Amino acid sequence: MHKEENTRRYTTDNLKMVDKFYSAVLNNLKTSTIRLGYVFFTDEKLTLSFQNKPDIIVKINRINYSKSFKDLNEEDAITDGFTNLVELKTKLLNFYPNIKENSQLTIISFKHHIND
Repeated sequence: MHKEENTRRYTTDNLKMVDKFYSAVLNNLKTSTIRLGYVFFTDEKLTLSFQNKPDIIVKINRINYSKSFKDLNEEDAITDGFTNLVELKTKLLNFYPNIKENSQLTIISFKHHIND
């Protein structure tokens, strides 16, 4: 097993998202988000913060730490609100210019959460 000392690791209760995905999250059309490295959470409730929209509280259903950039598939792209895998990988490369094929990812699956 190789060392992963350069892999990003952090704990949060808030994730930032672009405004483009606001209505998709509200309508449960975007039900996951992919982040570089290992992301850990303090609670099953997660706040999604947008640039120019109100925050949305979602409930985390599942966290997947098993995929790297090269392992992403079409289903990952669709649940993340993209039309296909190429679009998803292009956007990830924009967000994370230093991402590599073996870069570890965290896939956070969620559902829009209303006052529970």
